[in-house]
Formats: sequence, C-alpha cells, structure tokens
Amino acid sequence: AASNPPTGSFTLTITGTSGALTHTATVTLVVSSSSSSGNPLSIDFVGGDVPMGSTEVAGVVAKPNWNNANGASSTSTLNLVDSTGAATNAKATWSSNGVWQVPIADQPGNPRMMIGYLDTGNTTTTTVTVTGLASSPNGYQVYVYANGGSGSATRTGNYTISGTGITTATISLIDLAGAFFNGTFTQANNSAGNYVVFTIPNVTGFTLSATPGASTDAYPRAPVNAIQIVPR
Repeated sequence: AASNPPTGSFTLTITGTSGALTHTATVTLVVSSSSSSGNPLSIDFVGGDVPMGSTEVAGVVAKPNWNNANGASSTSTLNLVDSTGAATNAKATWSSNGVWQVPIADQPGNPRMMIGYLDTGNTTTTTVTVTGLASSPNGYQVYVYANGGSGSATRTGNYTISGTGITTATISLIDLAGAFFNGTFTQANNSAGNYVVFTIPNVTGFTLSATPGASTDAYPRAPVNAIQIVPR
C-alpha cells in the first residue's frame, strides 16, 4: 500500500498459479488510521447462540473483548468495554422483534459472532443506540454485520445511521438465499454481502435502524448480528 492510502475496507482477489493449476481467493484489506484516538468497541447480539468469551477474536477489524448483548431488547443499559477489556463511558440499548440464529456450526470467533442475531418482523424496525463515545478527532467507522437464516429466500435489509451531528445515511444489504456465513466477510453497499460500513464524524453517539426491504418470500427481514465501532 502507499504511505497515505484511503481508509476503509477493500476486496482483493489473490490468484496463485502452478503450471496448469490456478486457485483464487477473495480477502478483505482493512486500512485504518495510525492516529486512531482509541480502541474499537465490539457488540455481539447473542441471539439464539452462546455468549462470546473475552479472548475470542472476531470481526473485519479482528479484535477480542466483544460485549455480549443478550435478548431481543435491552432490559437495562449495557456498559461497554473496549478491545483491551478496559471499561469505557459508552453504553448501548437495543430493541427488536425477536432473536434467531443462522444454521452453522458453533465455533469460537467469527462463526459464534455471526450465528445469533436480532430479528425483525415483517414490518418492524430494529434499533440499536450507542451513547457516551469518547472523542475521536477523525470520527468513527461503524461496521454492521448482517446475515440471517433466510433459507431459500433472498432478502434486502435497509440499515440507517442517524443522530446529533450525523448526516442520516442508509445502506442496503442483500442477504442471498442460502448464503450462510462461511468464514468470509463480504462488504455490501446496496449489494449482496454480510456487513456494511458507515463513516461518521466525531460524535458522542448514534442510532442504527434496521428495516426490512424486498424479499422473495413473504417474510422480509433485516438481521443485526453484531456492531463494531472503530475510531479512525
């Protein structure tokens, strides 16, 4: 990479060739600012799975010390620790129609983070609100992971971020039929994938809303499996 590349997530295709044999693999390159003012905050919506252990590393921005958010809605405010395990002033609340899980094997790390999720009803909206963020002069990137138990249906979820000081933005994610998480993260930007990324300024909090869009069956959904808040 150059000495001053743009920050963000970039999909790379790597090809290896040996004689007549060729193999390709897709990977995600994440470029973050070296002047980051803090450590990421990571929230796993446990859903129908088991909580993550503090040493489990997961996410596009691979970090440990995920905060386990249990239940369809928060019964109290969840105090967040950062990726070092240190307590912060940040807090999270959430509300959804229910919880569910993707039919994949439970394994530590990325699979466990992606199995359980907050579930929307046919017309309901899931909301997640985070407050008390520390100052980050360059702002934040908010990663929203979304992969539901869609089975034979292809469904579109609309994800919106808003709040004081934020220009409200919406990104759609297409959850393809049968595309259960297989260990590969694919960024969606009004396209197919299993996570979206918002860039927001130096604010103290935000609200994420997940609203069902088009679906090839009668059950539109917009899952929320996890969130990472990464200082830039």
